[in-house]
Amino acid sequence: RPGVLFLDEPTTGLDSTNAANVVDLLARLASGGVTVMMSLHQPRPDILRLIERVTLMSKTGRVVYSGPMAAADGFFERLGHASVDRSIHVIDHMLDVVIKGSTQEVKGL
Repeated sequence: RPGVLFLDEPTTGLDSTNAANVVDLLARLASGGVTVMMSLHQPRPDILRLIERVTLMSKTGRVVYSGPMAAADGFFERLGHASVDRSIHVIDHMLDVVIKGSTQEVKGL
């Protein structure tokens, strides 16, 4: 069993059910002591629930947020970037702020 897994988009090309199965397997490995680091694009909310920590990077590679998934929304709210639409998932909101926002708008992140 490996100590660390680095995965680049392990769910790309999979249907949503199998993508969730892959991330569930990786979450179980992580619970068993394996460090799992992966990049994901457009994960579903049920997949995000399996992820303990998230790192969000800007287009320039700067780390904007790194911490518990459960604390991400509060982090952005404290910086004045509260999500107006609660139907939007916190990750989508974070990406909206970072990608669509100007440098001035994301100041403090």
